[in-house]
Amino acid sequence: MESIQDHGGEVRLNRGVSRIPVSGEKVKGVVTKDGTEISSDYVICNVNPVITCVDLIGRQHFPSWYLKRLGWGNIGTSIFSAFLGLDCTSSELRLYNREIAFNLSYDYERHFEAARRSLEVDSDGVGISPYNVLDPEF
Repeated sequence: MESIQDHGGEVRLNRGVSRIPVSGEKVKGVVTKDGTEISSDYVICNVNPVITCVDLIGRQHFPSWYLKRLGWGNIGTSIFSAFLGLDCTSSELRLYNREIAFNLSYDYERHFEAARRSLEVDSDGVGISPYNVLDPEF
């Protein structure tokens, strides 16, 4: 964000975008959910390319080969993340590695198949990433 501002750009947060208008092959800016039009030569979009191309810009602005390429994969499951600040160190919790996976079963094929078939997966595992293992001052 600082780099964008240092180079004369403007960053606006907490505004949903309903459209990214284009003229020819160039973006013109964004239209926010409240209808505010913001002109810009560049737009950095933090949603997936399917939503960006189809919903925000419009499929008519892209070649069909590119849209087909966007649709090649399957939607994957997401991860629920919780960031906790604790009043102890990771070593006091006996967490000595920077990435730790706890699973209640070793049936990884079942995990994969469940994730492949459905977006509603009952998790039987958890991943822990204690950042202060690498940086004790974190």
